[in-house]
Amino acid sequence: MRPSRRLERWCLERLWQEPTVVEHPGLDRLTVVIPSFGRPEFVLRQLVYWSDTASHLLLLDGSPEPIPESVQEAVGARTELDYVHRPVGLHERLHEACDLIGTEYTVLGGDDEFLLPQGLTGAIDVLDREQTHVACMGQSLSFVPSLDGRHLGLSPGYPHRGFVNTDPDARQRLLFAMARYDAITCYAVTRTDTWRVTWGEALDWSSVYATEIQHAISSWLSGGLIAVDEIYWLRSGENPAVRDVTEQRLTFTDWWTDPVYASEVSRFEGLLADHAVAVGAADLNSAPRIVSEAIEVFTAFKEADRKAKESRGAVPAPTQNLFRYHRIAKVAWNLVNHHMPPVGICLRRIRRQVRRLLQRGRDTSLVRIDSLVDDGLLPTDSLTEGFYAEMKGVERIVLDFYRVR
Repeated sequence: MRPSRRLERWCLERLWQEPTVVEHPGLDRLTVVIPSFGRPEFVLRQLVYWSDTASHLLLLDGSPEPIPESVQEAVGARTELDYVHRPVGLHERLHEACDLIGTEYTVLGGDDEFLLPQGLTGAIDVLDREQTHVACMGQSLSFVPSLDGRHLGLSPGYPHRGFVNTDPDARQRLLFAMARYDAITCYAVTRTDTWRVTWGEALDWSSVYATEIQHAISSWLSGGLIAVDEIYWLRSGENPAVRDVTEQRLTFTDWWTDPVYASEVSRFEGLLADHAVAVGAADLNSAPRIVSEAIEVFTAFKEADRKAKESRGAVPAPTQNLFRYHRIAKVAWNLVNHHMPPVGICLRRIRRQVRRLLQRGRDTSLVRIDSLVDDGLLPTDSLTEGFYAEMKGVERIVLDFYRVR
């Protein structure tokens, strides 16, 4: 689907402008890698957002058709922006990205999500000081545009606050991470050498979850990770997850234990054991045992988590949350049936995000930026002037995006 002419003009106007923000020190040493497929409009939104920073943006578009040629030409004139149209699989694009990254640090981003410069700078500062750490993660929030199109609705992200896993013993570090797995490595600011041998060497397995686990184990074998208190990841509820679109439901545990995939599993283990030896985390004799032990711990954790969710699912959700959900769902559904398709699509995404939040056992209320502290989403001292300005900037871009779309 080609972006509308209005959206194309909106993007071009921003790309022709000179950056006006006061740049955070260190961001010129960071590459933001964003893979995309079938979302050209959101590619344009990313270009608008990153056109005002010194970070290097590497957009890897695997869609059948590229973004408009006029936008490609404008991107080509900007040294900090790089758009690569390669209609191949995600893993091939990530492999190719390794040769295109020339900065000290790298971070992966989603094509419909946002990474905040102030938090990214905080992560870079940690890695500059702590040379034994290979990655640093920030805190996160989830967002959707409000029904009236006037503000962003915000809700909790991942519970990463206070996370530290820097044990010098690679085995202990890995077991600690897999026993309470929370996907903290995926979107962490990472030293580029480590990024190249983690995301850059991830493979396409029959279970989409196996790629994530390969990346996680590779990362923990490579070194420690700490989380900073600053918010730097805004998670979008606008689009369905890839697994929802592709209907890939094979869990990691099912893939791992099914004899049908035995050859894949053997290769998976072997690659991780080789990585452990390559980064000095284990020797040839101990590496396979460390890898298999970590996976056993992880699968045990997932099974316990599954049983806990089933147990919670048998108990009715709190009345207040149920009432709030049904009220929002009813309003959204009625509006869907009385608006044009683009509005309906947006409303369905909001409805889906509310449902996801309820299923996760979190409060489904969506707060405004001004209410982040009052509603408990941020500590009192977190809503600084700089952070507030960044959040308002994202809100303005998202609302403008839907207005001109």
